[in-house]
Amino acid sequence: MKVQTKATQGIIDRTSHFLKKGVQLEQPAWYNVVLDNPPITDLVKQPKNYKSEDSAKQVNKTTRTNVHETYKTRLTRSELKLKNTDAFRIPKIKFFEDELRDVFFRQHPWELARPKTLIETKGDDNSKCNWKNMLQLHKPLDGESVVQRTIYILNNETKPDGSKYSLFEAYDSSRFEYYKLRMREEMESHVAKEEAIMYGAVFPETNLAQNVKHEQEYIDVWTKVAEQQTKMLQAGRGSRAPEGSVVEEESEAGPSIFEGFVDDVEPEKL
Repeated sequence: MKVQTKATQGIIDRTSHFLKKGVQLEQPAWYNVVLDNPPITDLVKQPKNYKSEDSAKQVNKTTRTNVHETYKTRLTRSELKLKNTDAFRIPKIKFFEDELRDVFFRQHPWELARPKTLIETKGDDNSKCNWKNMLQLHKPLDGESVVQRTIYILNNETKPDGSKYSLFEAYDSSRFEYYKLRMREEMESHVAKEEAIMYGAVFPETNLAQNVKHEQEYIDVWTKVAEQQTKMLQAGRGSRAPEGSVVEEESEAGPSIFEGFVDDVEPEKL
């Protein structure tokens, strides 16, 4: 793609053409400002064309005028300093809320596993919330509730003695309020489940519970087989050892403790 060295002028020309032809009916707010104050600085760096010192000396010694031109491929120190200035850097946007989010989710990593919707209709869903209370009608309870509640306490609430909350105190207050609401949610869900069971509701096992149950059945079978084969192996070693001697470990590996497992276990448990 070709480098656009006159992008601003191109935008002005195109916008003027659209306004004249009626493609764009309303004049943009920036149109007159850019016309009155066009940018005079061109930030595009052009390659410099110069003659090397060796070729210049050679031209002085001989009267040749046909010298090949070379192009600069590396920046000088002064140009590197200019390149690293803040004018060419993208500024880092920092928010105070991000620090609170980092602290909360480092202390509560499993909160990130909770399902969360990222879809907003107009992008101003947070404006409908009143953080005088942590529990909101338009937003589920999550870590963001702790962050917004902490900021509200810092800006709007005071202690009983009239002094302001510190950041640590405001964060602790909102965090313990969050714990109470979580415990209340869990208690309400347990009570609702018990009431439903009392009235005859049947809840099937989850996929995770079923997998753990089947895995435990296999573990129980292998445990019995391993115990039986280990006893047989120890009995065989004891019969070969002379009386009064200490049984030493065999250098060669003995038979597998799971040998014959397929013959002894029932087919439906495999």
